Amino acid sequence: MALQFPGLQTRIAQRVVAAIEPGINGKIEVGRISIVFFNKIMAYDVSVTGESGDTLAALAKLSVTVSPGELLKGNLTVERLLLEDGCFNFIQERPHYSNLNRIFNYSPTPDSLKKPFRMPDMSVNELTLKKMRFSMLSQYKDTVTYTPGTMDFNNLSVSDINARFNRIRIEDNTISCRIRDLSCREQSGYELRSLAGYFTLNSSRTMIEDLHLKDTWSDINARYLSFGYNSGKDLNDFVNKIVLGADFDNAVLNFKSLGYFASSLQGNGTELIITGEVTGPVCRLRTNDLILTSGDSTLIHIGADITGLPDIDRTIFDLDIKRISTVSPELSCIVAAFSHKANTIHKFIPYTRINLNGELNGTLYDLSSNGKITSSDGDIAYSAQLFRDSVLNSTYLSTTLNVNGLDIGKLINNSTFGEVDLTAGLHASLRGPGDGGITANLDSLRISRMSIKGYEYSGIA
Repeated sequence: MALQFPGLQTRIAQRVVAAIEPGINGKIEVGRISIVFFNKIMAYDVSVTGESGDTLAALAKLSVTVSPGELLKGNLTVERLLLEDGCFNFIQERPHYSNLNRIFNYSPTPDSLKKPFRMPDMSVNELTLKKMRFSMLSQYKDTVTYTPGTMDFNNLSVSDINARFNRIRIEDNTISCRIRDLSCREQSGYELRSLAGYFTLNSSRTMIEDLHLKDTWSDINARYLSFGYNSGKDLNDFVNKIVLGADFDNAVLNFKSLGYFASSLQGNGTELIITGEVTGPVCRLRTNDLILTSGDSTLIHIGADITGLPDIDRTIFDLDIKRISTVSPELSCIVAAFSHKANTIHKFIPYTRINLNGELNGTLYDLSSNGKITSSDGDIAYSAQLFRDSVLNSTYLSTTLNVNGLDIGKLINNSTFGEVDLTAGLHASLRGPGDGGITANLDSLRISRMSIKGYEYSGIA
């Protein structure tokens, strides 16, 4: 009966701590202990510090509930685990050596570094985190340029961590669990408001199935989201080395969210609603059947192999354009958001919906395309090549056109002209107003029908 008194329980716990402390390079403190026989232990004001006073971990409250039935069988199964108002600070002090090694007096040997890391098998049926904090700092040489407002994976600081997990299992070096809800905030300003799904993690991939994620800017639903990697160092080059996989289901993605991970996307407020599967690193994304919508009027349905993002000027597109539908003002805004340059696309028949299907290969300034443009103002079948000469600040266009029922008056804002049917071959030079403007030369032209001031003419060679 005496063991049920909290004062005696605390003294016993302190003696256990005193017996453990000589084996570490630091100090363990426990404010008080409460044991509810036979299956619950609560510890308050717990901390683990190094000899220099640096804090590895601290908790205002730790509560552990075990299964009494399993305990009687000689098995330890954690039913519920609560960590409240605490922190964990991980410091990588040099390659393969951290504050964990220093405080717990363990130095990896060359032979141990060659062996894959093994986690002990265990299970926890319910884990709750309340008001937790986590930091990860790399103190040895940093060769990565850090941009303010993006995550620095050599100096992470995550606060306001609140979470509930169920069915946590560590088996065969793989962690799995159900994330009921997770929220947190990183020092870069990124705020994860809610995350739920079924989580697995191993040495080469992190995956969440049945994902529901909401942050300040985006609201993502996906059948799965995965990140493939060779090591934790790959996080320092997220764009090139992290292999993404995602099957989106009407996911709302705002590029302001991605700006915290890739500095070149900072300030880009483009918002897309995405359905379909995408794989590959950001620098080389692939999809066979992806549907994107943006704004009120833009829809993109494509198969694609896109190499070079997020540098839009150097990105190589290999697109199977199943359907693109937009109006020029929205298209102008999207292009400007990625290129960070003004354009005049919005001036092109701004109130007419334009549809496109076909193929496109190359960069924005060196590409070829074959397809068909349709609208309420007529249709154009085309084959085109476009090249930009950065030295001369000129863009050269070569194309053949097959025009059917195009209202040329609307196109050039001149009511004298009406619909026209024609075939043509032309090449053009596109320069700024101060460099000569636009010049075009017809290689061939055959007008089979044309309307001028309400009169129709045909057979014009």
